[in-house]
Amino acid sequence: MNLSPCRPQIVYDGDMSEHVSPLNLDAIERDLADVDAALTRLDNDTYWVDEVTGQPLSADLLAAQPTARRNNP
Repeated sequence: MNLSPCRPQIVYDGDMSEHVSPLNLDAIERDLADVDAALTRLDNDTYWVDEVTGQPLSADLLAAQPTARRNNP
């Protein structure tokens, strides 16, 4: 999973005191969207295909990065 660093999320406790969350919620949402897209491609029988060129994606690439959409992104 690719959790890229960005600005920390600010969350509020029950007493409304502010603290910084160690989670990168934006990156988690992007990762979940990538997984959802991969599942859709599985349903459509296009998971193993580069979405731009139509060339097959290698098993090695998909083993290393299961949400890959391109051979050379």
